[in-house]
Amino acid sequence: MDPSSASTRAAHNSGSTSGSGGSDSDTPGEQPSNIVNVALRIPHGLSDVSLGRTFQDFCTDSVDLFREKKVRRVTFIVLRPKEFPKYFTYRSRNGFKEDLVYRHLEPALAFQVYIVLAIFIL
Repeated sequence: MDPSSASTRAAHNSGSTSGSGGSDSDTPGEQPSNIVNVALRIPHGLSDVSLGRTFQDFCTDSVDLFREKKVRRVTFIVLRPKEFPKYFTYRSRNGFKEDLVYRHLEPALAFQVYIVLAIFIL
């Protein structure tokens, strides 16, 4: 089982909806299931803020296509020489806006952080 699907179900069951005020898909109860990963080699010089804005603009312009194709998550992986990859993740449940708390965390690891936080909140 994909850890992110449990997170998406939990968000849906708690009454969370997409940014449009409705469900994430045309069929009631059906959750988006597709994931898009985009790896980019980007030279040094562009800041995380600049990259985040560029990726957010792309997601905002593509939100209708993402919903049509039932995309649950879009992750941009920035690859630079002699650096660890940087992750920018945009989720359907957030209206394809980035949650900055999870920036630069690989999505599966971010889900594990979410579980730990949920345990402490209970």
